[in-house]
Amino acid sequence: MTFSNSPLLRTFVLLFYLAVAAPFTSAVVQAADLPIYTDSLPSGWADWSWISTRNFANSSPVHGGTSSLAVRFDGAWGGLYLHANQAISTSGYSHLRFWINGGAAGNQKLGS
Repeated sequence: MTFSNSPLLRTFVLLFYLAVAAPFTSAVVQAADLPIYTDSLPSGWADWSWISTRNFANSSPVHGGTSSLAVRFDGAWGGLYLHANQAISTSGYSHLRFWINGGAAGNQKLGS
């Protein structure tokens, strides 16, 4: 019997892995998509926007489905705020994705 085939060594390696290495390894858990607007706001979401006009049934342009959300800011510091009534865990999410259409001219700046 060689040392590398020893049941004692295999037991030691397994116990070492379980005690030391296993707590530091984790499977990547990816959460399912969480749409915030798909033709309307889903249940549990509210429009808390300010100094803006919103159309939640805009017919054109539409990325997918039958309607989009159109926003016109009516004054300085206007904002679009879609509020979730319950806390949302970000565990399993790595990014946030928007589809924004700035109009026919294109190349508009989204920030300062």
